[in-house]
Amino acid sequence: GLSGFPIADVVRSSQSLGGEQCGRLRLGPPPVQRHGFFLLIRPATGRFAGIASCELALPHNTSTQPPQHHLFVCASHTMFGFLLPKAEEPPFTLERPRFDQSSFSGRLRHFLDMTDPSTLFVGSAELSRSLTLLEDFARTGRVPEGVSDADMWRARKVRDSTVHPDTGKTVFMPFRMSGFVPFGSVTVVGMLLPHQTAASTAFWQWANQSHNAAVNFANRNASSPVSTGQFFASYCGAVGGAVGVALLANRAIERASSLSAATQGLLKRFVPLPAVATANVVNVYLMRGRELESGITVTDAEGQDRGMSRAAARAAVFDTALTRVFLPVPVLFIPPAVMHQLEKLPALQRSPRLRLATHAAVCIAAFGAALPVAIALFPQQGSIKADNLEPEFRDIRGSDGRRVDTFFYNKGL
Repeated sequence: GLSGFPIADVVRSSQSLGGEQCGRLRLGPPPVQRHGFFLLIRPATGRFAGIASCELALPHNTSTQPPQHHLFVCASHTMFGFLLPKAEEPPFTLERPRFDQSSFSGRLRHFLDMTDPSTLFVGSAELSRSLTLLEDFARTGRVPEGVSDADMWRARKVRDSTVHPDTGKTVFMPFRMSGFVPFGSVTVVGMLLPHQTAASTAFWQWANQSHNAAVNFANRNASSPVSTGQFFASYCGAVGGAVGVALLANRAIERASSLSAATQGLLKRFVPLPAVATANVVNVYLMRGRELESGITVTDAEGQDRGMSRAAARAAVFDTALTRVFLPVPVLFIPPAVMHQLEKLPALQRSPRLRLATHAAVCIAAFGAALPVAIALFPQQGSIKADNLEPEFRDIRGSDGRRVDTFFYNKGL
């Protein structure tokens, strides 16, 4: 190896693109394993022979880090490549999420996990094994023998994406959070179709809000259930708001005689954005009306429960409504803007089928990529000054005897 770092062992290697398997080279004990990708060069000719993906075992050295670039001789090839940085798994716990929720990157990785559609294909055997691992950990407080932290985080991901946390029952696949993008893409594509009639506009807005309502109901908090009347009122308000705004916006655009037909067509493509944003705001205020009356829990910086506050509830509901206004922006703004340019291509102008397929692909790609990013922009924990709360919160002392100036609350999504 370079830099005086000998290679101990090529533990496992994939078949190279050149069609040859790397050999096994042992120069010492193999205590540290690292993954790497390597270019294979034939020494005799100096020509590129392929790419190999290998697990390398390196000698442990507490004073020196292994170099990132290496030159190895392995079987009939000279291998030059790099080692991937080792991904450190956080110690497994059931008390907090896997990724840090105080940073954007941590929230993004968390929501990518939540919306990962690959968990839709988890079979009953893997689900049963995951539940068993988590039950063993909850009972003993230790990771089972022979199981890694990564295995435990995978088990928790499988459980959280498949099983309702309150009822313990499996959530119907189309209504899981991991199925939100695959199944919700149908209504997103429908809402963004060009040249819609009033009837088709109303239908797709109704379909979208119905899907959202089904997802909310399937993942509701069963320990503090929302009444059937409240849920129905929220659903009707969201559907009415979405359909009403969409139809009124289309009507206003059509009556704008100063706009050309092309400009009117372009503006109509963006109508779903204000319609969905309006429905989201109506939904938040109708579904969380009880919180505005009774208040929500606020905590201090040490996480200690300090009581219920209606002022914090108003701030939480407002923050959530503002978040819901922004969430559909990338999903419903990017596809119309992109398709407006792509439809100028001769190939799309000649083929309606290709144009429809391209439209669907752009919508699904924007939905899948933009949704986790949009959600991750806003932390779930909000803060509020004591002076903006009820009088009973303005003279609370912390464990150090000092006045608590800032309180925290979970604003929701």
